[in-house]
Amino acid sequence: MKRRDGRFLLSLVERGLRGEIDADALVLATPAYAAASALGSIDPSLAEALSAIPYSPVSVVALGYEQAGLGNPLDGFGFLIPRGEKRKILGALWDSSVFPNRAPQGKALIRAMVGGVRNPELAELPAEELIALTRAELAATMGIAGSPMLARAFFHEKGIPQYLVGHGKVLDRIDGRLHGIPGLYLNSNAYRGIALNDCVLQSRLAAERIAKELYPSSAQR
Repeated sequence: MKRRDGRFLLSLVERGLRGEIDADALVLATPAYAAASALGSIDPSLAEALSAIPYSPVSVVALGYEQAGLGNPLDGFGFLIPRGEKRKILGALWDSSVFPNRAPQGKALIRAMVGGVRNPELAELPAEELIALTRAELAATMGIAGSPMLARAFFHEKGIPQYLVGHGKVLDRIDGRLHGIPGLYLNSNAYRGIALNDCVLQSRLAAERIAKELYPSSAQR
């Protein structure tokens, strides 16, 4: 990625073919570390500030069940577990209840998170151990005794951005550098909210900001 005459020149490679995109505005909706890598040649200080946001490892364990055998209607979003409970999973999402088409009719999909800053070593367990651990935790928390018809584990080395003490100052430094690069916007869960609803809100605010800055006359109508 390069800057040329106040615009952004992106070099793209797909299936061995190379191409370029010339843009007035650029939104990097990537993890902070990926944004840092992309921006290193444009603003090393901005890249350094982005690299200061740490991430913790997490594994996501997906388990598919027959709905009738769960003994639980899964009428809700799922649950998060407070640190004081000393469980080995961070929580579970009842995916098939929250999102359409996540499981066939009569089936249920549950995704549990393992690791994070509480137990980073657990996130790196082999898939078989992660699945067994998650099944034991769901048995203890939800009373699920049956065997899943589907079980998969996915490891993310840099899974969850961490808002450490001083995160606000890191954001101030990032914003200060962005002021010197008109047309560049950063938008991901690394900055002002980890949850999906936070990301949706920040995306809408970014879109409004871009429209106002690129088309100021239209924004005043």
